[in-house]
Amino acid sequence: MAKIAQFARLVLEQLEDRLAPAIYGTPWPDPEQLTLSFAPDSTLGGISASNLFQTLNAVAPTSTWEREILRAFQTWAVNGNINIAVVPDGGQPLGTSGAVQGDPRFGDIRIAATPGALNSVEVADANPFYWTGTTWSGDVVLNSGQPFSIGNQSGRYDLYSVLLHEAGHVFGLDDSSADPGSAMNPIYAYHAQLASSDITNLQALYGARQADPQNNNTLASATALNTSLQGASVNADISRLSDVDYYRLQTPGFLTGFTSFTVQVKTSGISLLMPSLTIYDSTGHLVNSVSASDPLHGDLTLTVNAPPSATYYLRVGGATSNVFGIGSYQLNITNHYWLISLGTVLNLTTAVLNGTFATAQHLLSQNPGTDQRFDYFVQGNQANSSGGEYYVVQSPSTSSGASENLVTTVWGLDVNGLQPRLHVFDANQHPLAVQVIANGSGTYTVQLPNVPGNTSFYVEVVAANPTGSHSTGRFSLAVDFHEPNLVSFGTLTSGSLSQAKPQATGTLTMNEDALFHFALTATSANPKAWVTMTVTDQNGAVVMTLSVQAGQPTVTADVFLRKGTYSVRFSGFTTDGSSLTGLSYQLAGDTISDPVGAYSTPPSSSGTTTPSSNSTSGSSTSPPYSYNYPNSGSSGSTSSTTPPYYY
Repeated sequence: MAKIAQFARLVLEQLEDRLAPAIYGTPWPDPEQLTLSFAPDSTLGGISASNLFQTLNAVAPTSTWEREILRAFQTWAVNGNINIAVVPDGGQPLGTSGAVQGDPRFGDIRIAATPGALNSVEVADANPFYWTGTTWSGDVVLNSGQPFSIGNQSGRYDLYSVLLHEAGHVFGLDDSSADPGSAMNPIYAYHAQLASSDITNLQALYGARQADPQNNNTLASATALNTSLQGASVNADISRLSDVDYYRLQTPGFLTGFTSFTVQVKTSGISLLMPSLTIYDSTGHLVNSVSASDPLHGDLTLTVNAPPSATYYLRVGGATSNVFGIGSYQLNITNHYWLISLGTVLNLTTAVLNGTFATAQHLLSQNPGTDQRFDYFVQGNQANSSGGEYYVVQSPSTSSGASENLVTTVWGLDVNGLQPRLHVFDANQHPLAVQVIANGSGTYTVQLPNVPGNTSFYVEVVAANPTGSHSTGRFSLAVDFHEPNLVSFGTLTSGSLSQAKPQATGTLTMNEDALFHFALTATSANPKAWVTMTVTDQNGAVVMTLSVQAGQPTVTADVFLRKGTYSVRFSGFTTDGSSLTGLSYQLAGDTISDPVGAYSTPPSSSGTTTPSSNSTSGSSTSPPYSYNYPNSGSSGSTSSTTPPYYY
């Protein structure tokens, strides 16, 4: 029998009083509008260019393997308040600067594949949502050097089973050995479905999928559409396989010149639902029907030549009894007249005027308190570079009266658009000092420890540089109150720079390939002082530069580093040529990804595994990285650090 290594993750060393940002258990801010894309071949993917299509097209036709991957994600989604829509992928490098969710160039979840080393035991790498705002969040990278199959075949890895495990990581679930049948078990096995423990753990983050609130599952209880001369538009959800939605449509009157209407059920850009659409006349007789046969092409359209002032019934349901029979959709009605078609009613959003404390928008909590979904989520538009957008949120009441931590993150939605920043105020509009977790690539995340329950806070979104070119644009804002587990990073090094000694150096040794989060802070009595950090690889190639102004919020960046030793150089300077005195810096950081899926040899046909001698255990015998700072004689160990406070 072929020996198979455990499907295990390397575990980061847990520092005292520290919660690494790679920790699982954080849901996506807007899980009901997640998107997924397949990275085209030649997309840069950290280690090398992706060859996803080349690899899997050798296994099965594109439509077949894409459906298997989508089925894995949808298997999770239907059990929580989650929707996934497939969108095009522009081929930008994985981890490129952009919106952590809602980037128009690619999906929130990106599927890629790269060739591993000949002796590599990794099968895949998956990333959950990160507070740091990196677009690596949600990305899954397969090892194209491993043998994949569609279904349980001897000597190969079932693509659905592998992606079922990785999708769990994308949704924020860690490995678990408690249930041998769990898809999140660190031992590879063929899986036809999720275990009950998987569903329980998912719903702890996202809640059980909410039942249809319309109660319109019969002809007699059909929802009356609020139609105009143009038509109507409704957003709804098929929440169970047995769920159907009925609607009652009244056509326009005799004097309008009405001739016909078109019904569209739209799922593209919304969910993976394969819908069915049926139209009945006023007596319940069938007029026409149509069903989707592919989750990638779920949009349906029917046109009916109808008399004025007539009643029709519309039935929307799932077209299949599998996981693609559940999901959200949009129902659009378009009325046609003798010479014109007025088109579908547009759902226009009224501009919110919330540019002052007095006009701040009071947000409604989207979390009933039974799961870990974000408490507040909103999208806005910073139209005036000199002002801000104000929102009011309230911390939840706790039965024990314990305090909570406030964490809020904002990111720009437009390419080369708004570079945002956040300010937090108490109920009396006094500014509060917050800790900066992320500040880079268009994302700004802060936390405020130990806030009391049932208390109001103002959150202001502003441009980081009101006079710069990225001072306006659309943004997403998410706010969450959770138990006091603070995000902090290991301190790599700190030091001082001066006119006599404007540079310092060190080395960072990566013991494994990983995504690394850097956080650089500087302080000085001279506000014109800056520190630039430059990281170069063994060949002298620059892999990252990061600059921070003294006295300003911490600046962060995430970069994929391969195994090896890197040189780190700190350079101090002033923008006005003044003397460089009293300039101090601090560098914190940590890995925010783990190697995933350590298999050394193909699985057996039975789907069971036997750990091999070169398997990767559930914990690493050496830390994933070490830092050596010759100037200070550092031993390379790290200690927990609390992020500094800023207003």
